Amino acid sequence: MSELIPPAGRGRLPRSFRAVIKPIGSLCNLECTYCYYLHKKDLLPGTTGRRITDDLLEEFIRQYLAEQDVEEVVFTWHGGEPALLGLDFYRKVVELQEKYGAGKRIKNDLQTNGVLLDDAWCEFLKEHGFLVGLSIDGPKELHDCFRRVGTGMGISTVGEARESSTALTPGPSPEAGEGSFDRALTRAGETGEGRLDCALTSAGEGGEGSFDRVYAAARRLREHGVPFNAVTVIHAVNVRHPEEVYRFLTEELGCRRVQWLPCAELKNFRRVAPGRWDTAEMPVVGSRAARPGSPESVVTDWSVDPDDWGEFLCRTFDLWMKEGLGKVLVNWFESLVGQWMGLPAQICSLGEVCGRSLIAMESDGSLYSCDRFVFPEYKLGNLCDSDRRLGDVVYSIEQREFGCKKRNTLPDYCRSCPYGFACNGECPKSRFLKTPDGQPGLNYFCSGIKRFLEYADPYLRQIAAAVQRKRGIEPLGTSVEVALRE
Repeated sequence: MSELIPPAGRGRLPRSFRAVIKPIGSLCNLECTYCYYLHKKDLLPGTTGRRITDDLLEEFIRQYLAEQDVEEVVFTWHGGEPALLGLDFYRKVVELQEKYGAGKRIKNDLQTNGVLLDDAWCEFLKEHGFLVGLSIDGPKELHDCFRRVGTGMGISTVGEARESSTALTPGPSPEAGEGSFDRALTRAGETGEGRLDCALTSAGEGGEGSFDRVYAAARRLREHGVPFNAVTVIHAVNVRHPEEVYRFLTEELGCRRVQWLPCAELKNFRRVAPGRWDTAEMPVVGSRAARPGSPESVVTDWSVDPDDWGEFLCRTFDLWMKEGLGKVLVNWFESLVGQWMGLPAQICSLGEVCGRSLIAMESDGSLYSCDRFVFPEYKLGNLCDSDRRLGDVVYSIEQREFGCKKRNTLPDYCRSCPYGFACNGECPKSRFLKTPDGQPGLNYFCSGIKRFLEYADPYLRQIAAAVQRKRGIEPLGTSVEVALRE
């Protein structure tokens, strides 16, 4: 078995990894309908409402810095909502990083919903060079569909979600045909079904939208000069409005870094860990069960239809080509340009293997293979265990096997695909379909991704060639971002 992260030594790459730190577990001040992490309070009862202790925080920072053989180390603070810990917590973080940094360059990323970011927060983030990932799903009508404050979701049916975005009318969508959300509504009307598959919707109409607070946070971040990325979940509603989403983020919000995160969850995602599905129950790609909105569907109603995801990528790629090339960095497009140049994927879901960088640590010190695999089946250990260091867990056989499984379990359908080098089967969390010939392990988004790559291929070739002529590809670490900006 090939080593994912070779140990340091002569002829070896330096040891380097990243961890997604959950210092407050799943605790959050929003109850987003599509959230993949809120239910961890029930799955991992020992972490409920528990913040990381001061001793554990110090030990983590000490080990995390000591185990890195590189000059620059990045900390990623995640949740739940990590800002709930308050500014004093992050002042302590910075003090400990200075104490154990040993001359390393230290950077911090804060993934936040923005609700708590006032001027004091922004001043601190600017002073200490934090990069902020701000969760925002587009303009108000689209953002507030599923990102709600308080105990109620505020959206109880797919129809209400659709109606909440009536101010936006999707333009013509070549080759896409009727959208999945319209199909879902039609099926819901025919069957009497259609309620969002989320237990929290039973809380009723109490939750208000969070857009106004998030937009205010974005304004403050800009005013204080704090760099931030727009982290945009593409769900069953905003996927139908690619131009509105893209233009809002890049023009009105003024964001120069955008991350698309397509949403797809099995209806049993709170109970069944990824990769532990019953393969006999996996639907075949293209079947009604493999699309959202029908009673027999295996995915939640807020999940993106695969073909709509492909169309969203095509339309936003067009806009990026015409208006954003060299100015706006979209995670999918930036990574693919590099991959067309022969460089490694810049986002983990498109990489050949997993586990190379992003392990997850919960507030009690429990360590998991990935942020999307925080289930008991994927627990690697605990930082509080005296007999294992953080590096022992990261470079363990279990984690290497987890990472290589992404490559080793690809179905033949993927291995024969001309775009396999770019997709690599995408995230294993979403490999719950069967191929046309019945082989399990096909990614839910396959048809949409393939449609997009076929469409974008000639343009990606041209961009990659232009970048190579301008910059060359040596050394392999050359940033596509820098090349595109010039």
